[in-house]
Amino acid sequence: MLLWHRPITLYYRVEATSTDRDLVLSPIPLRDTRLAIDSVSHAGAPYSSFDGVARSVHLPAGTSGVFGVTFKYVDP
Repeated sequence: MLLWHRPITLYYRVEATSTDRDLVLSPIPLRDTRLAIDSVSHAGAPYSSFDGVARSVHLPAGTSGVFGVTFKYVDP
């Protein structure tokens, strides 16, 4: 991804909790801003509750299932 600058989609299985939460996701341990979340899907449908730059996805209480998270390279 960093070498070829191509987006990559990773899938996360999330269990429901009784409180809202924000998950910070990253395909590799990277502190700078060269990666961002480009898009998120939940159960195959577009999911808009995310902050691409912070690489976080907001999950309301009771939300579970599989999330597809597409990361992209961002020029520093």
